[in-house]
Amino acid sequence: MASHSLAEGEIRRPILLAVDGDCHTEKAITEAGRLACELGRRVVVLHVEDPYLKQFSSEIYAQGREEYLEHVDRCLAEEGQKTVERARTRLLEDGVENEIVIRQGEPFDVIRAVLETGAYSLLIVGRKTLSSGLWRRRRDLPARLAGTGDPTPLLIVPGAASDS
Repeated sequence: MASHSLAEGEIRRPILLAVDGDCHTEKAITEAGRLACELGRRVVVLHVEDPYLKQFSSEIYAQGREEYLEHVDRCLAEEGQKTVERARTRLLEDGVENEIVIRQGEPFDVIRAVLETGAYSLLIVGRKTLSSGLWRRRRDLPARLAGTGDPTPLLIVPGAASDS
């Protein structure tokens, strides 16, 4: 009987939902809520505070560099909190149990590290709808994640054409 319970626990691994606050994330949240309800899963909402803006600190005069970095940290934390709270509220409205996880780092690396735990049944990410020319100039996180060969299934939810 104990082995049956263990098997059920493995089957009920949560869904990992990566959110970044952009418009296309809203459709991913909706899809995560729908799937979680249908599958009886909880959702772990992951937001990664991307240090991308910090790379410009070397271009700021020395006297303002510390203030700039503090400002960026504060803005990233505030926006991250707003993003996960919106996701949490939407999921709770759908009756979906959820948990919030906020990490710092390059999003691709952080998501891969979280997935390596093997604790998730599915990764859901949103994707902006952009013309092919714009894809070459952007960091395409969903495509990079899809190309890793990770055993965790990946669902890429395209945003609306107006999201770009």
